[in-house]
Formats: sequence, structure tokens, C-alpha cells
Amino acid sequence: ELFAPAAALPDDGGGDGEGSGEGGEGEGGNDGEGGGGCTLGGDGAPKEHNFTCTRFAGAFGPMMAEYVISHVLDHERRFARARDLQAAKTWDPEPFKHGPRKLSQCTLGILGYGQIGAAVGRAAKAFGMRCVALKRDPTTGVDAALVDAATANVSDVLAASDFVVNILPSTP
Repeated sequence: ELFAPAAALPDDGGGDGEGSGEGGEGEGGNDGEGGGGCTLGGDGAPKEHNFTCTRFAGAFGPMMAEYVISHVLDHERRFARARDLQAAKTWDPEPFKHGPRKLSQCTLGILGYGQIGAAVGRAAKAFGMRCVALKRDPTTGVDAALVDAATANVSDVLAASDFVVNILPSTP
């Protein structure tokens, strides 16, 4: 492991989402103390270094939101099938006979509701999608304007969703 858990890193002043203990992407709270906090080697013991470790809080939410919405649109509008038919210089109207759903008819499940999850929810809501979020503690830190329902039960999210985005942290 190259870096210590987020709890050992200085707070960026954001106050929620990544590294704040509010669920979603990141664990533990930042205590605002600066300096080091990096570890090297397998023992996980802190080691002193002459550089400061940091994170990119808030940098990936908008990019991830665009990525998710583009793939939802690609799937609903069947762009890949249309591209294949165009390349083959054929037309088969069957896959397009019933037309795509409007995004406002779809539910997006967000597994991991931190800063990135909130950004994805914000983009989905702009298209009128219903959003269901998985959060360790669904009673705190959920913006009702972005999420229609929050739960700690992944089965509930999966059952309610047409599309699911997994942005859970890759932490043990």
C-alpha cells in the first residue's frame, strides 16, 4: 500500500464525501492535522518522508457522471447496434421498433454515495432519472434533491434499478 487511509490525510475543507466518513468513496474522517501520513512497505507502519500525500477530492465526480450518463444513453438509444448496421450498410428496424425509453422512465442505482455518487446523482436528476443510493448509513449525508431513496441494503438497490453504477471504494 502506497498511501495511508484517508483518515491520516489532511482535510481539504470539503467536509463530505471522500474521506469524510460519510460513506461512499472513502473511509474515516479527516482530523485536519497536516503532514505526511504516508506508508510504504507491507507492514503499514507510518514512515517519515519529505513530501506531502494528498488526494483529488472532488476532481472525479463530474467526469464519472458524464461517463455514466453517456453509457446509459448509449444503451437506451442502441448506438452500438446502429453503428454496426451502418458499418454493414444494412438496415434492420427490428431493434429500434419500440424506441428507447426516456431517461426519466429509468432508475439509476448508485452503489457508493460519496462525492462521486452525489455528482452522478446530480447528472442523472438533470435527465429526470430516479436515483436509489447504497450508503453505509442512509440516515445521514443524503441530499433528497439528488436521491429518491437511500438504503444500506444492496439487494434493495439492485431490485429497484434499471441501471447500476458501482463506485464503492476498493478498500478492505
